[in-house]
Amino acid sequence: GGGATGGDSGKIRADKDDLAEQIAAVNSAQNRETLLGDSAIKSAYDDANAVMLNLPASQEEVNEAYEALKNA
Repeated sequence: GGGATGGDSGKIRADKDDLAEQIAAVNSAQNRETLLGDSAIKSAYDDANAVMLNLPASQEEVNEAYEALKNA
């Protein structure tokens, strides 16, 4: 046998494509400043960025951040 040893190299990375698209949509919006002026959107946006930077984020965390930003 043999197998992955050490670290979390055996973990499957969460798919962040949809979340990245949502963040990009805010970033490229003509009314970006207005959007981020809304506290609910700003909070969801900040959380989404934090999840993007968190490499070991679970798929559940990614999905929650995506839904929060999409629905903000």
